[in-house]
Amino acid sequence: MRLFFFILIFGGCSIHSYYSDSILNKIQKEKVLLLGTTGDYPPFSFKDKNGVFSGIDIEIAKALAAELSVELKIYQTSWGTLAQDLADAHFDIALSGISKTESRMKIGFMTKGYMVNGKIAVSLCENKQRFNSLTKIDKSKTKLIVNPGGTNQSFVFKNIKKANVRVFDDNTKIFAEIIEGRADVMITDLVEALYQARKNTGKLCPTLEKPLTNEVITSFMPYDRNWNGFVSKWLERFRETKGYREIVKSYL
Repeated sequence: MRLFFFILIFGGCSIHSYYSDSILNKIQKEKVLLLGTTGDYPPFSFKDKNGVFSGIDIEIAKALAAELSVELKIYQTSWGTLAQDLADAHFDIALSGISKTESRMKIGFMTKGYMVNGKIAVSLCENKQRFNSLTKIDKSKTKLIVNPGGTNQSFVFKNIKKANVRVFDDNTKIFAEIIEGRADVMITDLVEALYQARKNTGKLCPTLEKPLTNEVITSFMPYDRNWNGFVSKWLERFRETKGYREIVKSYL
């Protein structure tokens, strides 16, 4: 009987028809998928001067919208307002290089990670040896810069006790502060560090042999059994496709 039930659902019906109410139902009825993203965190999410969003997570969201045969619309959130924007139903799903944390899982649903990440330090390449450990970074003369509201800030406030910490509001310009000498080092996520090192070859370099934390990048959405189940299954399949690998390769 149980085998018959399994075959009936997953053999005779599509994943769309099985998960067919609540948020998923709203998306299919309105033909719109609302994406929450910050637009300040390349290579995952970046908004250019013309207001165009690009990045790994933007491409993933486009693929999800295509799977659902709906239009993708973007709501620009921020790291400081992400949780409240979720509670206020400003988006159906958030994708923006979001780390999976216990605090976020208490207020929303997070799928399995689709990319490995972790905190690492970035500085001018010429200063790589100067900042090749957390102990060396946490010195009173160090000018450490961090973006507000996310896990980078949480990590810095928890682990940095001596360095001169400056919270810098514009994450799209924060690495220029290091290049131009107004900051020495930033602690950020490994994927962003690799992206910035590639973008600024010979100028910016990760300084540590391995990340200081073990994290994964995931999606973030309201609690909703059907919608959560649909996205989890789709994302698990999608990350094994050539299309996903080509998206990641194009940015990293």
